[in-house]
Amino acid sequence: CRAFKDKFPDSHLTLGIGNKYKHVEPLFHNNSLIDDIHIWSSYDSWPQKKDVEYVNHKKFDIIFNAMPQHTRSDWYNHDHYCEEYCKIHKLPIPNDISCYLNPWFKKLDNCNKNITLSMFPSFDKGQEKSLSIPKLEELCIDIKKLGFSPIQLGGQYEHTLENAEKPNLSIVEAARLLYSSILHITADCSFSWISSAYKCPTIGIYTNNLPQMTNSWSH
Repeated sequence: CRAFKDKFPDSHLTLGIGNKYKHVEPLFHNNSLIDDIHIWSSYDSWPQKKDVEYVNHKKFDIIFNAMPQHTRSDWYNHDHYCEEYCKIHKLPIPNDISCYLNPWFKKLDNCNKNITLSMFPSFDKGQEKSLSIPKLEELCIDIKKLGFSPIQLGGQYEHTLENAEKPNLSIVEAARLLYSSILHITADCSFSWISSAYKCPTIGIYTNNLPQMTNSWSH
């Protein structure tokens, strides 16, 4: 979005979100780079008839593929995610490649002893990227010994750590709790990007990533 607005400053930019992830839409509210938001009627099989009808009705001058392919299989050893997406869409890479979300909600009170965790990247490869469950349990115990409260962020199907609180929150509520807490500990998941976009103090812990990451800054 930043690269596009840098190139076309007077443009009207609509951000499309796949219906699989429509619950994240409020996170992009009040963002100066985004003029409108649209939820696609499909995700894996994009575009469906309704998606095509919407595009034809709007008569956009430029449309970016909603399901693009990466430029190379090991792109993460060469570029930041934002750089890679600029390359995918043939946009100039802006000087500022940091993630950004507008924290339009106020911070919650009494969160200065909270440490949030998002340690399960995915259902299939999650335990190959993150610490083992016993190690995560030990980590939560250590957090408590230091006088802090470990709070696990994640969906209902994610394993619940015994030594952490796991409130039932929407992704927007969880993002607000993360933003209000003193520290976020994460692996490769959506909350790591949200934490980055809100410039929150963050620690990333990774183990056996597949395929192997080779750059020193990837470990």
